[in-house]
Amino acid sequence: MEYKTYKIRWAIMVGLVICSFIRGYFPLMFAMSNDVVVRYLNVTPYQVDVLASVDSASAVAVCFAFAFIGEGIGLKMMSVATTGFFAVCCIAIAVGFVRRCCYTLMVIGRSLSGISSALLFILPATFSNAWFPPHQLATALSLPIVGSCLGGFTAPIVFGHLLPASTIDSNYTAFNTSNDNIENSVVDTIFIAHMVTFTVILLLCTVMFCFVVTNYPPSPPSGAQETLMKRQKHSQDRKNFDETLEDIWNIVTNRSFWLINLASICSSSVVVVISVIQPTMIRMSLPDIGNTAVAYVSSATVLASGFGSLASGSMLDRFRSYKAFSLLGAVMSTASSVGVFLGHHYQILELMSVSYALVAFSRLFSYTAFLEFLLERTYPANKITATSIFSALYNLSIFMWVTLERIALDTWGEESVAIMCICGNVLSGLTLMAVAPKYNRTNVNKGSRSDAVICNDFEKINLTEHDGNNNQYPKA
Repeated sequence: MEYKTYKIRWAIMVGLVICSFIRGYFPLMFAMSNDVVVRYLNVTPYQVDVLASVDSASAVAVCFAFAFIGEGIGLKMMSVATTGFFAVCCIAIAVGFVRRCCYTLMVIGRSLSGISSALLFILPATFSNAWFPPHQLATALSLPIVGSCLGGFTAPIVFGHLLPASTIDSNYTAFNTSNDNIENSVVDTIFIAHMVTFTVILLLCTVMFCFVVTNYPPSPPSGAQETLMKRQKHSQDRKNFDETLEDIWNIVTNRSFWLINLASICSSSVVVVISVIQPTMIRMSLPDIGNTAVAYVSSATVLASGFGSLASGSMLDRFRSYKAFSLLGAVMSTASSVGVFLGHHYQILELMSVSYALVAFSRLFSYTAFLEFLLERTYPANKITATSIFSALYNLSIFMWVTLERIALDTWGEESVAIMCICGNVLSGLTLMAVAPKYNRTNVNKGSRSDAVICNDFEKINLTEHDGNNNQYPKA
């Protein structure tokens, strides 16, 4: 079969990048306005952290559900659902914020966006593997991550400059009563303008996905994808529930799958720091710092994470050394977490800024490698099932780390959070060392497409059979 690529794949990828931008914008939006929202809605700082991360908690159930039903849904339906639930989230946040007493409505809206967040963990891997050739896989996978990073980069700058200076106070004191009405009007305008803009963009993306996205391209981009497409097309009946459970069992009994997941969970401690509580940590160490300075540090941190994802994607496509790059990210993240600790201990803003940027760069560098390594070690298992379980565990770890690090921050201070990050990254590196560097998917693309034999931890799978006419076709 002749392998082809289609230019329309880049239009679809742009839509996913836009959705990822909005997803990355939300946590930093609430992180930068934590003090404002605390007083505006009369809630605790932890409740605002929940607004920033509750989508990760709801995404856990969604990801596990997609492990069972994801194969039957398809790329088009997943893409439309992603933009649709994000639009509902934007409307709920706008109404909840304007009504003041509707914190619960905002939580519900952010919980619904967990469906979109879950899909944005599954869609990039599924779409890139179906539409992109082998030499572009990791780069394509990294682009939505870069979009999320750009959203996180933009939010601190926008809110750092637009929020009234008197609304930012590390001691959570009341608004200046003489300016109350003016400040309330400005804050309302900022939040409503954001939500309306995002809703319009998401609706446009929904229309595009409806007309452009298909579950598979007319021709597969690689031998590995050809094998999976043929296996599905030659299947006589739709998979029943028992067969789905068997697929899941094959994945979850794969030792490498759990080791890579454990490494990802341990290293996720730094994700919460750079996307949720970093502004609060900086203000605690430097009480006199201005809001604009905090915004620039947060933006530089998230921008560095985008570069980390791009660097990882391009280098993985070139060298295909997934374990080595995963380990490299863990080592860099450990060293830079030490810098975060020292920066807060000695209250040196410059050291904090550089260390946070290096932490973000190394974490996103390793995240792309983690996911590619996972897909290599579990191939030819269904990638939707594998990435769904991986994403469920990742989102569960995010919500867990938010709770643990907020407790540590309020109880022992910002240095304790840095120590937690150091320990998490060390454990991540040790876990990765136990994973064998076997690359199943890459071996299929390098070898004969029809006679490839895949060896992984739980079984040996011969991907071809012969019929009576000596024709080869993939096993159903």
